[in-house]
Amino acid sequence: MEDELAEKLLVTVMGWDAIEAARERAVIQDLARYKYDEYQQFAPGMGFVESLARWLFQFSETGERQAVYQFVKEKMIFCSSAEIQHLVAMAYHDRVRPHLI
Repeated sequence: MEDELAEKLLVTVMGWDAIEAARERAVIQDLARYKYDEYQQFAPGMGFVESLARWLFQFSETGERQAVYQFVKEKMIFCSSAEIQHLVAMAYHDRVRPHLI
């Protein structure tokens, strides 16, 4: 139920028609499920879709919202906690430790 309300909020903010909303729904759900809902800085009980809709609402023009949405969808990169920990472990082992020795 919460996901449906968040999606309705996003559709309203973006001004999408039913066809556009259906096309974007799968992309947004995949983004949320794959990476962003793992991010630990969301407010309690608030997932990616709701946070995205609330963030996009700050932009006054639909064109701005669309441009920012495209950036999030196509360009933004998210690194999970596990990925960062893996990077640090590799960097320490491969770069820092040999330098210290």
